[in-house]
Amino acid sequence: MNPKRLNVQVRYFLRFAYVLPGFALFACIGLSLLKDFDKTTKTHCNVYNFLPSISASIGDCSPQRYIWRFCFALDSVPRYIIGFLQMNKLLSRRVQFQEIYELTQYFNGFMHFLELTFLLLLTYVSSNEIKWIHENSFIAFMTMANEAIVGILDYICSNDINDCTDRNNVSTKYVKPTKAERRSRMKQRRLQRSELKPVGFRKSSENIDNKNNNLNSTSIYFFENGLRKVFPYYFTWSTYAKQRWYGRTIEDIFTHEFRRSINKQNFEDLIHNGLIRINNKNVDKNYIMKNGDRLEHLTHRHEVPVIHQDISILCDNKDYLVIDKPCSIPVHPCGKYRYNTILAILAYDYNYNNLRTIHRLDRMTSGILIMTKSAQKARAVDFNDRSSSSIEKLYLCRVRGIFPYEKIICVNKPLETISFQLGLCKIGGDKECKTLFQRITYDELLIMKDKFIFDNSSDQVELIDQTINKYLDQSSTATSLVLCRPLSGRMHQIRVHLQYLGFPIVNDPLYNAPDIWGPSNGQYANYEHSNEHVIGLFINRHSCENWLMNEIEDNEMMLSNQNEEMNKNEKTNNKRVQCEDENNKNVKKPKYKSEIDVNDENSIKNYITQHCYECQNNFREPTPSDLLMYLHSIQYKLNEENTFTSNIPEWAKITSST
Repeated sequence: MNPKRLNVQVRYFLRFAYVLPGFALFACIGLSLLKDFDKTTKTHCNVYNFLPSISASIGDCSPQRYIWRFCFALDSVPRYIIGFLQMNKLLSRRVQFQEIYELTQYFNGFMHFLELTFLLLLTYVSSNEIKWIHENSFIAFMTMANEAIVGILDYICSNDINDCTDRNNVSTKYVKPTKAERRSRMKQRRLQRSELKPVGFRKSSENIDNKNNNLNSTSIYFFENGLRKVFPYYFTWSTYAKQRWYGRTIEDIFTHEFRRSINKQNFEDLIHNGLIRINNKNVDKNYIMKNGDRLEHLTHRHEVPVIHQDISILCDNKDYLVIDKPCSIPVHPCGKYRYNTILAILAYDYNYNNLRTIHRLDRMTSGILIMTKSAQKARAVDFNDRSSSSIEKLYLCRVRGIFPYEKIICVNKPLETISFQLGLCKIGGDKECKTLFQRITYDELLIMKDKFIFDNSSDQVELIDQTINKYLDQSSTATSLVLCRPLSGRMHQIRVHLQYLGFPIVNDPLYNAPDIWGPSNGQYANYEHSNEHVIGLFINRHSCENWLMNEIEDNEMMLSNQNEEMNKNEKTNNKRVQCEDENNKNVKKPKYKSEIDVNDENSIKNYITQHCYECQNNFREPTPSDLLMYLHSIQYKLNEENTFTSNIPEWAKITSST
């Protein structure tokens, strides 16, 4: 049973409840001294008291009786509220016999409310007016008060008695917790809340243009040319203002921080037509961002296709879900990926929800991905503990060149990130990073894949020397199959260390690019170009403009579409017109400032679609080979009881060059 709680500042009610009766009492006595002194000091035996009687001051004289009744009525309101809050506080406790305890507290709370009610009645009806009501109210008030005292004593006795009796002891005085202690307590509360909090990918249809609002796998995904694709949909990017945005105009923020999201659209049109909003309200481009503002950007979202491959379930028990992750699919929603992610595909295609990832794989890396089904189990596995030796990982890759055989090569070089936007790293910095490598054949892998072959203290471990290898000529097609054991968990650790050795992964789009890194391709941390130069070249290479179709490709696509339509339907004239209409989408439409009804959802969606850069242009779609990288997580060992081994990828069977 979870009763509703009222979140208020209790101290204000306490101050009001404590001050008001005293104020009324002194006001009544003061007025009695001034205007009814004889009446309030006279007794039944005609002997005058030195000061007025309290009962006579508040009950027999006017306007004292009305002042007292009015103040007591006001005082009753916070008393009822405080009683309700106290009852909720007691109900929040967890005891052995919970149901009996809750019934008892409800009974005590009801008695307390009756006590306040009879006290209010006792105050309003004096003995001179209706004596029997006054007497019975007094009896009922005393009965309820005694019962309430018993409940209070039970509450006091159930708490720590030493804290109540040793208040005069200096050692038990309240000590303000330190900042570290407050953070620790807050962390514990967050952990407790996370036990019941749903995580993973949450199914929602609020951003999908779906008329029947029945969102499922078939309404999100479609498959074509070996790729999994997502139907374009309307989406609202939403975030709260960051501290660095305070005092800046919304135009300045979008120009410098969201340049890529609006570089093909007219910012003034977006802000004028309500596609960029603050706190769900239309603003102009000179609006100054401040703390608490919520920024929203309505877009037509086109997700990047990924490889269409069934997800293999390696382990599914009460604690873990272990899968064989396909290449090209990110784990979490990020960038231009939302539904084309592992968590979303597991939710919609396999009906797995509330999963907690305890580690991640790069989007281009395939292999073992471990998820837990409870927060407690997720905390028990700490991949971020660098000193932990219980978790062991084994990766398989295919590199360019003839990798040294028999010896275990050790690379102990720190890494630094030079671009968080691209996720680009290189040798440098002060973050410790260590990886072991050993060349292996496919036949040896079949025999040895069920056990770890690396021993950090083995005599076979050889520290790499810069005189051992020279970077292989890019024209060579020789490749080697290599096992990798990372002893730390840095981003792109294996890929950068292989680049350092001069044996980059064959189809690594970032670290096997000598045309960008320079002739040595970063071997032994020999970087010919500056970080800014490398980052700029990679941004240009991965720009969406590089995937735009030229005129020849547009014509070929149009002819191909026409032939397909002619084969499918005899009504060739209609189909040719349809193909021409589809081809007209490739023509960039002129930008103009249009007026739309910002309160009409359909009008906004039509405007977004008409000005969508992806909808206006045709792009070459990637092939499955473009989305493949020869790096595979083949084995994870959490402890002696939990060791997971994935299937050997197809590219490991290549025998043309070993």
